[in-house]
Formats: sequence, C-alpha cells, structure tokens
Amino acid sequence: MRCYSIYKVHKLRFLRGGEMNENTNINTNLKQLREDKGVMQKMIAKQLGISANYYSQIENGHRALRIEHLLKLRDIFNVSLEKIIDK
Repeated sequence: MRCYSIYKVHKLRFLRGGEMNENTNINTNLKQLREDKGVMQKMIAKQLGISANYYSQIENGHRALRIEHLLKLRDIFNVSLEKIIDK
C-alpha cells in the first residue's frame, strides 16, 4: 500500500510545485469529506496535530498537503486515497 501511495503522490505532483487544478480537487474533496462527516476544521486539525489555521489553509489551497497528513486524513475519513485525490 505504501508504494501505491508514493506512486499516486508522485504521479499527481500535488506536493510543493504541483499543478493548481490538482490541488483544487484535493482541497475540494477534503472540505466535502469533512462536511459530510459533520466535523469542524479544528477537530480534524487536532487529530492531525496541526493548528486549525494551518488546516484551513490546506483546505483553501494556501498550503500544500504533506504526505503524512494525507495518510492520516485517509484514516480519519475512513476512505481510500483515490477518494481524497481524484476528481
């Protein structure tokens, strides 16, 4: 599974320097998953070990999503990486 995660991340290049439309898809998906779960940003941020402001910046596309946060978000929302990354 780890190799697949790295492949997907490399393929999409959404970390620093990734294309904006790919980042936008991820940000939109994260926001939708969070709203579907009925949780506030500060609750997700706490589970990730980051500030609510930092998480807000990720959702709004002002910060890049780190791999370790992506993997934790997958577990928090109990979804596949594709659900977070894909359009």
